[in-house]
Order: sequence, then C-alpha cells, then structure tokens
Amino acid sequence: LAIQSHTSRFHHDCFRTLHYVFFSSKSNLEFLKKLETLNFDDTGVTPIKLFGRTINNTIIFEDMITIIKSSRKGEIIGVFLENENIKSIKTWEAALAENNIGRIDMSAAVAHIMHPKEDVELLKIKKACTIIGQMFNHHV
Repeated sequence: LAIQSHTSRFHHDCFRTLHYVFFSSKSNLEFLKKLETLNFDDTGVTPIKLFGRTINNTIIFEDMITIIKSSRKGEIIGVFLENENIKSIKTWEAALAENNIGRIDMSAAVAHIMHPKEDVELLKIKKACTIIGQMFNHHV
C-alpha cells in the first residue's frame, strides 16, 4: 500500500497537485472505492487512485510512478512497512529505486487518522456489554 505524502492545505494549487495512490488487495481496495469516485473540485478531497494487485504488476507500477512523479515533486511516498515481505512489494521497491523515489512509514499517521473511528466503535461495544450484563443480572 503506498500513499503519496507532503501537502499544504493552505495553498489550493499545491494541494490540488497531490495524489494518493493505493496498491493493495481487492478486499482492502473495496474499503476505499467510494473515495476514488469523489470529485476534487466539489469536495476538496485529494484525488485518489486505487490499483489492485495482479499477476504481473509491472504495468501498474509504471502507471503509479507516473502519477507519483506528477504529484508535487514526486520524490517521496508513504508506505506501510509491514507489507515489505510481499513479492510484489519487492518488485515495487525496485521500481521506486530506479526512479529515485524515497519512502517513509505512514503506519502511525494512518493509525492516528483511524483513531476516532476506533474510539466510537469501542464505546458502542462497551455500551452493548453493559446492557448484556444488566440483562444477565436482572434475569438470572
């Protein structure tokens, strides 16, 4: 999974040239599919392009690198380092090195973004457990 990083929300032109590029399995891409169809001009959301894994990823990697190079300076991408053992990721790393594109770990940043969602889910689970506990105490 790769995400192009570095942007300035205060400069609309700079923000507009940023792209998020995701390379992942079909199941992970289904989660993000709605974001890909959003229109930047209507929503202000950074353009997102999703790429699914295939048997031969070389053509996909070329398309991804083209998008990354057109996005701001195209020098650095964010990655999830836990995915490094996947064969296609090793091929991807070679393509990045060939095009002088650096990488940074985005795991902590994405976890921070997802944190509020997890808090809401945990609160719902706690409430459900409390209700079940009260029902159990009342009926037993």
